[in-house]
Amino acid sequence: MDCWESVESFEFDGKQHQVKRKRETERNIYAVFRDDRRANGYTYSAHDLDLIPTDSELIAIAKSDIENKVWERNLRALRELRGEKL
Repeated sequence: MDCWESVESFEFDGKQHQVKRKRETERNIYAVFRDDRRANGYTYSAHDLDLIPTDSELIAIAKSDIENKVWERNLRALRELRGEKL
């Protein structure tokens, strides 16, 4: 089982979200969770040896993607390309 630790919480659309971190040997991986489930399909990571972007920047990007509904917009565009009904 993955070991995620909560590093920051925020509210969006009336729902609580948590940015969580999973530590690996040479990098930290971040993802956003809502109700203890992944809020989207994105993960964000930085290698310890090359922290560009920094961990705080990755957290800001993760929150921004939720607030701008990037995952939902990309899924909608993919469905449109496939000719699926929305």
